[in-house]
Amino acid sequence: MIQLVCKQPQTLKRFTDENLASASFCWEYLIKNKEIKINGKKTGQDVLLCEGDVVSYYMTKKQEDRRGFCIVYEDENICIVDKESGVNAEAVFAELSRQSFGTVAFIHRLDRNTMGLMAFAKNPQAAQTLLNAFKNRTVEKRYLALCVDNFPCEQDV
Repeated sequence: MIQLVCKQPQTLKRFTDENLASASFCWEYLIKNKEIKINGKKTGQDVLLCEGDVVSYYMTKKQEDRRGFCIVYEDENICIVDKESGVNAEAVFAELSRQSFGTVAFIHRLDRNTMGLMAFAKNPQAAQTLLNAFKNRTVEKRYLALCVDNFPCEQDV
């Protein structure tokens, strides 16, 4: 069981998406089987949470182990993660914050359905350096699109 406390009013689905990637992946299962409790009471629907509500997720070990990202590099200043498609960037941030990192700072975000590397700073100096690098475009970003379908050739159009 994983317990989290809601810090602001929002829907259960949004809270889950922004705080616990592993539960976000199995959302439909958890709701259908009433494997989420709010303040000790089971729920089978997306409800509005209030500040201070305690949300408990009852997942299998396999469900819990699907974190939605893996750490590919870490030192005393930064943490680089490889985020899976389908994971909300806020959920990655929330999980890193819950781990023994202390304070982490968002440097940039990736859309939920975009997979790739994300940088997080582990101290204010690293955050400022990385933010400046992105602002001044000294960081090179590369995107690769995966297209699946039979696309017509120009001569077939």
